[in-house]
Amino acid sequence: MVLSCQNTTNPKHDSWESIDIPIDSNCNFYMMYFSTGDYIFRISSSGQCLSLTKELFLRQYDQLLKEHQNKIPLKYGKIIFDYDSFEKDSIFTNDLMRLTNFYYKTTSKMIENSKERIVIEIYKE
Repeated sequence: MVLSCQNTTNPKHDSWESIDIPIDSNCNFYMMYFSTGDYIFRISSSGQCLSLTKELFLRQYDQLLKEHQNKIPLKYGKIIFDYDSFEKDSIFTNDLMRLTNFYYKTTSKMIENSKERIVIEIYKE
């Protein structure tokens, strides 16, 4: 499988923007980031994402933060991760926390961990 490295930034809305990364012809991985409110950003996928594995989800999250963190206006608040194409495990949730802590370099806590969603809160020190 070859992944497209090209991503697109959608038009800016009043309080949010999104970045889409095509995974395959039936699946997009995206980040919707906010300029106001309690949420920093939301990571999700759209389409039938049968090829979106835990490892690929983590790589795309890492890539989005590496390339776009400077565009994200809010530095503290909640991050939502929605997924439905794979079963998560403790390794996946630990890797999400590790990547989040690496890029935000502050205190964070997982405040929701359900079957299809994880919410991490970033705190101002």
